[in-house]
Amino acid sequence: MIPQVTGISELQRKGNKVLDPIREDKEQIVLLSDRNHVFGAIMNIEHYKELLQMATDQEKDFWLGVMEKSFDFWMDPSNDVYEKCL
Repeated sequence: MIPQVTGISELQRKGNKVLDPIREDKEQIVLLSDRNHVFGAIMNIEHYKELLQMATDQEKDFWLGVMEKSFDFWMDPSNDVYEKCL
C-alpha cells in the first residue's frame, strides 16, 4: 500500500519541513525532513510509474530507494512525523 499524504501546504501547516518539492502539487513527490533523515512521500503511484519508465538506471535506483524509505517510514507509527500527519 502506498502512503497517502496531503499537499505541501498542509504538511507545512502541520509542522513538517518540506525540502525541494518537484512541484507544489499533491500528485507529485515531496521530500520530507525529520531530524537528519530525508524520506520520500509518494503522492501518486501513476506519477511514480512514469518516473521509473523515463529514468536512467541510476535514477531508477534512487526512486526505488525513495519508495522503500517512504513505505518503511510512513508505516512506522513510532515516527514523530507520522504522528504529526495523522
